[in-house]
Amino acid sequence: CALLGEETTTDMFEEILESDDDDNAEARHGKACACHRILAASVGSKINMELSTKLHEQITDLVMDYTDDDKTAVKEAASVAQGATVGSTQDPASCLRKVDSVFI
Repeated sequence: CALLGEETTTDMFEEILESDDDDNAEARHGKACACHRILAASVGSKINMELSTKLHEQITDLVMDYTDDDKTAVKEAASVAQGATVGSTQDPASCLRKVDSVFI
């Protein structure tokens, strides 16, 4: 992620949100892993300064949806990614309140 830079990484998030392959469990798992990897990387905190609040909320919502997936691998990846969404936001307390039902 760091090699790609902030702009390309932001474009990747937009592509994740726009792709239509959610009927495939492997694709959902891959998206959740990608969200975690990007947000947990050093570039993730830099991106968040540039990310619109709306884009971060969309990623958070997507990951929340995946925590209720019928495939265990998708649920597990989404749970890990959810921690990165909370940790990378400008307002962690608000984001944590939004996703607390996932963790409880």
